[in-house]
Amino acid sequence: SMAYRFPLPSDRCEQARKTVSEIMNQPRILVTREGRQDPIDLRAGLEELRVTDEALHFRIRESRTASVRPRDLLELLQLADLESEGYYLTRTSVELT
Repeated sequence: SMAYRFPLPSDRCEQARKTVSEIMNQPRILVTREGRQDPIDLRAGLEELRVTDEALHFRIRESRTASVRPRDLLELLQLADLESEGYYLTRTSVELT
C-alpha cells in the first residue's frame, strides 16, 4: 500500500471532510477509465481517507488488476484544481508485503 498527503487551504477542509465521510460510507464507488471496459471500484482500494486541519491523508492498496490512482481520488473529492494553484501531492510511505 502507499500513503499520500495533499495539503488543503483552510477554506476547503470542511467540504473535503463531508465528501470524505460520504465516500467512506459507500460500499462501492465505480469509475471508468479510458481504454478499460470494466469499471474500477475506488472504494475497495482505499485503506484510509481522512482530512486534518491542513491536509488530506489517504492510503491506497496496490492491485495487480487496477489500483486507485491518487489523482482519481483528488478528482472524486473535487480537489484536483488545487494542483494548478501550487498544492502538491506527496507520497509519504510505501508498505510492501
